[in-house]
Amino acid sequence: MAERKEFIGRLIVAGPTRTMTGEANGYVVEAEAIRRAVAEGLFRGLACFADHAAGGESPAVRRLVGVWHDVVYDEADAAAVGRLRAYDTAETRPVVELLEQVLEEQGLDEAAGPDLGVSIVFYPQLAGDGRTVRGMAMVESADLVMFPASGGSRIVGRMTNDE
Repeated sequence: MAERKEFIGRLIVAGPTRTMTGEANGYVVEAEAIRRAVAEGLFRGLACFADHAAGGESPAVRRLVGVWHDVVYDEADAAAVGRLRAYDTAETRPVVELLEQVLEEQGLDEAAGPDLGVSIVFYPQLAGDGRTVRGMAMVESADLVMFPASGGSRIVGRMTNDE
């Protein structure tokens, strides 16, 4: 069996969420909500799909890229950060190759290249204003998408054999 490739990613970052055009969409995720979700193990063994399920579909095994593990709360970035261990299949290889090319293109400049990132599917616990995410009841997946809702949520590096 081929060695599975691993990537480092920020799954969600505290702050306002955004639309595909980069405008604020009215929701704000509190850092404490992310910290608690990590502490409660809501990111443990979390699936990663290529794109979110669309139009009421359920997540599809054929789009499963890998699994997130070792997710921690990063105080400095107010983010959930973890490792994506990609499966080595005919379906995942093009996605993994794309990730590697995007990382290479971006180099040290995250702004270079396409706005490809990570976006979580979760069930929020909202404050009375209906817009502030105070907690997470469940996290369903953390998927690779174009234009992630959480600014800064992206694959930020690749694990090497030394790490």
